[in-house]
Amino acid sequence: MPVRDLCMDCHGANSEKIVQSSQPFPLFGGLVSLPPKIFEKLTYLDLKEKYVHEPANTSCAFCHNPHASDYPKELYAPVQDVCIACHGPNAQRIIRSEQPIPILGGQVVLPPHTFKTLTELNLAKFGHPVSRHPVYVPATADKPELNCASCHNSHSTPTGPKRLLAQQQELCARCHELQ
Repeated sequence: MPVRDLCMDCHGANSEKIVQSSQPFPLFGGLVSLPPKIFEKLTYLDLKEKYVHEPANTSCAFCHNPHASDYPKELYAPVQDVCIACHGPNAQRIIRSEQPIPILGGQVVLPPHTFKTLTELNLAKFGHPVSRHPVYVPATADKPELNCASCHNSHSTPTGPKRLLAQQQELCARCHELQ
């Protein structure tokens, strides 16, 4: 089955049922069963919102390595590096390529024409979301790490094509005590 469907069999509508099940839980049309109470929690992902991130809708394996990751949420690299792998200097090459394109140090190979649209973020020249704004700041004692996921939902959202977690002013206020 497609990778996205494989992942969503657990992380979609079944996630809470799997966690609470006291019986073996059938997956993949009954081909396998999970033992009862195998997970204490299981992340639910809603990919039915209006604005779905194209990689999340195509294959979870473009960003996640569920079998051997050194990074949170089973990512191939730190979150900002995963995002920049496609939205940075590679963006135009990825869109136009007639050949497979390796990203993330070759851990992932994107087939030609994988994405119909891709927003290129020219961070070196313009910054994001405003000139010279950092896309990564390490966590401090009083503030969490700043990265792409601080402002954007990487899977799906009803809020718009930029998949912002909140209105822009509210997002800015989270780090900059705006009044």
